Amino acid sequence: MKKIKILFNCILFFLLMCGINEFFRYLLIDDTNSYTRIMMHELYHQEENIDVLFLGSSHCYRSLNPQITDALFDTNTFNAGSSLQGLDGTYALLKEAGKYNDLKKVYVELYYGIPLEIFSTRNDLTAVYLISDYMRPSLNRMQLLLKAGSSEHLFNSFVLGRREWEKLFDFSYIAELNEKKRSFSYNHYTYITSSTDAYLGKGYVESSEIWGESSNYARSVNFAFNENYISEDCKKYLKKIINYCQKNNIELAFFSAPMSDFSLASFGNYDYYIQQVNEFLSEYGVPYYDFNLCKTEVLDITGNDLMDSGHLNGNGAEKFSTVFAEFFTGKLDSNIFYESFNDKLCNLDSPLIGYIMTTLDEFSDEAKAEDKYFDFENYEYVSINPVTYQSVTFEYRISKELTDSNEQLLVQEWHENNLIYYPKNETGKFYIESRVAGTDEVINVTIFSY
Repeated sequence: MKKIKILFNCILFFLLMCGINEFFRYLLIDDTNSYTRIMMHELYHQEENIDVLFLGSSHCYRSLNPQITDALFDTNTFNAGSSLQGLDGTYALLKEAGKYNDLKKVYVELYYGIPLEIFSTRNDLTAVYLISDYMRPSLNRMQLLLKAGSSEHLFNSFVLGRREWEKLFDFSYIAELNEKKRSFSYNHYTYITSSTDAYLGKGYVESSEIWGESSNYARSVNFAFNENYISEDCKKYLKKIINYCQKNNIELAFFSAPMSDFSLASFGNYDYYIQQVNEFLSEYGVPYYDFNLCKTEVLDITGNDLMDSGHLNGNGAEKFSTVFAEFFTGKLDSNIFYESFNDKLCNLDSPLIGYIMTTLDEFSDEAKAEDKYFDFENYEYVSINPVTYQSVTFEYRISKELTDSNEQLLVQEWHENNLIYYPKNETGKFYIESRVAGTDEVINVTIFSY
């Protein structure tokens, strides 16, 4: 009798703590604009069996539109992507979907920023919480949280309100949030729309933003593909995903969604990443398809199909969803792919892909040149570094937008000089036209905002 009483008290204490946790979560955590909250609700409440499941980061949920894939796969497809979804999160969602559905096919998106994660060094577990906060209580959820990072994150992981503890006495915030959470739209999981984004159902988020062709530059590159790129943590979870699918007779394939050629070429040898992924997955007989290698006659992704340099907008997602589904249903074969990313670049019409705009300081090599003078105290200096796959020299014609009008001031006629400068604390735009030295054809126009 005493043991039963102790057990009863333990259960009562556990339920009380869960209740308190949920109370502070409701009181303090603002998830009223969370796409993942709606996605997870739909994942648990699908009327039809989910036959085809897509998993991965934002490159997944912004790239595959179930309205299109449902029709072409001729079955119920579901996009369970989430922002910066790590492979541990992917595995947890796979298991969660497998509990309630007889999965036939699973496609896992492998954005290059994901497989390098070392879980113990994660400084922020927001990407994990996006998933775990809406998972039903289970051992699966607990395992995800316990292994997602170092022990210093455990309190925030299990006591959800702790993440916004500083707002506990911000009564205006609490009152405003409470009003939002009592609304019909929040309690009935109404689809969220904004000026540029729209949640369209079954995990897909469509963007109306257009990156265009006039902003193909990056301010810096602090990333490179190297040897042993895939971390041991990610290898472990890749194996878990593979084993789960093999054990449950689920057809599995990995893929990468298309991005701008510039975003990949600017990092160096993207083929090095593709090679390492293929080498690892081939050990387990699992295929990997990188749709960045698609031939342009099959999948022509331009600046108008992108919301930024790395994500598709609605136009791009429509193109990609169609090609993706046609490929995996056998209407297209592997001839749609180039052998390598370098092969694709060599088939582009222009040798200039984009620019790395590097801000100089007194330690830069250019600053040490004896024939140049720099006033770093009053001016910002930026070098224009072309991203190209050919050994060619470029010339630039540079204009600056006048701050008091829409007119442009020519600051450099065609020349190989690749430096621009402007007063510190000033904002504006440079218009940079480029051509191969010794030719007359303008091959690129970029607007550089500072």
